[in-house]
Amino acid sequence: MWRGLKGSLTRGYEFEGVLGLSGDGLVIVRADLWPSRSDWEGVVASVNVSPGDRVREGDVLVEVEVEKAVVEVESPVDGVVEEVYVSRGDRVTRGTPLAAIRPEGASGG
Repeated sequence: MWRGLKGSLTRGYEFEGVLGLSGDGLVIVRADLWPSRSDWEGVVASVNVSPGDRVREGDVLVEVEVEKAVVEVESPVDGVVEEVYVSRGDRVTRGTPLAAIRPEGASGG
């Protein structure tokens, strides 16, 4: 259901294919800011959620500093944060898992 979602992050950066659905129904949010560029690298500027937090679609989960800009990575769904895979200062590249969210209405795994 969640595979292949597309959208745009704030400040005009695009994301594509950043979501995956794990075997137990979690939506995995991944770093993938430029689908056409595989060589980018960023640094986590802030992590705004913790496991157990309820999030709404559009809430900022993580901010990543890339090429002199800070990109806000938003929640693609309403749900509960199950895991956060990064901390402030971590280096991230394309495909790095950032967080896992259990969508509203999904049963626990």
